[in-house]
Amino acid sequence: MISGYFDPASCGSKTQKTSYEEIALSLGLSESLNEIVFFTDLKDEVVAAIEAGIRCVHVDRPGNVPEDGRAHV
Repeated sequence: MISGYFDPASCGSKTQKTSYEEIALSLGLSESLNEIVFFTDLKDEVVAAIEAGIRCVHVDRPGNVPEDGRAHV
């Protein structure tokens, strides 16, 4: 179930661990961060989410510039 959409205006930079702690608080899950699964196409956001204790899925979105420098097809 998708419970929310969080952009920088609502939670701050998602490259910071504290942003994920704020997201968890807003969802009422501040004591259960491992119940959250975060999907992103940005490596720095994956790192921050994991540091906060949130499970994370690194997705590959067509049209985005890949972080490894290779072109998407």
